[in-house]
Amino acid sequence: MGSFDGSSKGFAGIGQNINYHEAIETPHMKHVIEQAMRNASPEAIAFLDPLHPKKPDRIDASGLTEEEWKRRRVRSIGSSAASHVFGECPYPGTTNLDLYYEKTGQVPPPTKLEAELAELCDKYGIDPSMPDSKKRQWYFDFGHIAEDIMHRYCEYLWPGHELIVDTNIYSSPARPFLTANLDRMMKLRDGSYIHVEFKTASAENKDGWRKPVLDPNTGEYFEEWAIPQHYKRQLIQCQHIMGVWESVLVVMFDRDNIIPITYYRDLDEEMYQVKVCEDFWMNHVLTRVPPDLLLGDPKNLASCIRRYSGEADAALQTVSLPREFLEDVKKIEGINSLLSQERSLVRELEEEQAEAMLPLIEAIGRHYTARVTDGKEAYSLSYKPRRGQRKIDFEQLRLNHPEIYAEYVSYPTEASRSMRIKKEKIG
Repeated sequence: MGSFDGSSKGFAGIGQNINYHEAIETPHMKHVIEQAMRNASPEAIAFLDPLHPKKPDRIDASGLTEEEWKRRRVRSIGSSAASHVFGECPYPGTTNLDLYYEKTGQVPPPTKLEAELAELCDKYGIDPSMPDSKKRQWYFDFGHIAEDIMHRYCEYLWPGHELIVDTNIYSSPARPFLTANLDRMMKLRDGSYIHVEFKTASAENKDGWRKPVLDPNTGEYFEEWAIPQHYKRQLIQCQHIMGVWESVLVVMFDRDNIIPITYYRDLDEEMYQVKVCEDFWMNHVLTRVPPDLLLGDPKNLASCIRRYSGEADAALQTVSLPREFLEDVKKIEGINSLLSQERSLVRELEEEQAEAMLPLIEAIGRHYTARVTDGKEAYSLSYKPRRGQRKIDFEQLRLNHPEIYAEYVSYPTEASRSMRIKKEKIG
């Protein structure tokens, strides 16, 4: 039996009926709440009224199909999408504009290549999602498989505490467009409840999970584990909806590197996040007014704009832009001029470098490595070959083997477009 979100939660049966927000008088929670309240502004306390939390609305999702779950997601901002509102998620397809289009039910028009491949897939009975989404699906599936491993790890790390698999989808009673789907909850020995979230990450990206911290006693910096901002947004939304005060993000880099990082409730940051998400939903999604484009990675935003506006068409006439774009054009022209100068210098240096390397290449010959020294200085050289790039004639493959072409060629959206600016003479 699968689950609504692709994990193994469906095996847990029905959703839990536990009022986690009521467990605030336990010894551990009293200490956590006291610290959070001491650090909070009067404005945040008045806005959130955190000591009188309301019971969140809930629906047991254990019986939902994946399609039913996806349809429900369109009607709200899930906790994992909270960072999209702020433009803080670094991945393609996660900008605030992507989220706006998703929540307003807009679908990008298919490209000519996508339409052609869809026709071939239909003809030969091939899954149209392959192979372009196959790797992304594997990462998604692996994350859910790893949940069971991290669950076992938490039981090993915190013996005596109870890990709870909760299949409910929760929503804020005051703001039903804010929802949360929890990985786990943990009940401590004293009756406190802590929210637990699982993440998988590449071991190569481990440095991105650290931040420098100044030691006030020694004046030196040291590194400690830190939660990336886009994941922190998810924890903040879960805490807001559930009325809980502590979250633990358990991140798995590999078998020997599973790291728990604690995040305590920050009422001022929570107030700010709730207000921004509310503005996004009320003043953009419901009114169908696109959000500010200055949030997030410009490349991801540009990709989103191109994807939803449709493929470029050479047959269209030149478009006349309003005069307020003139300053932007002049700014880009100035930047292009500076880049051109830098590239010219780089080309000169590369030519000088290539010329200086010629006698070394001749001396190294067929060897992979070399060494040179005069007894005072020594240098090691590496001159290893790289595999040449494979080339495929896609047009011949499509004509001669259309069924193979349909199954193995990816379905890209329109490739990036370059903008060139040329100043015209007037009069």
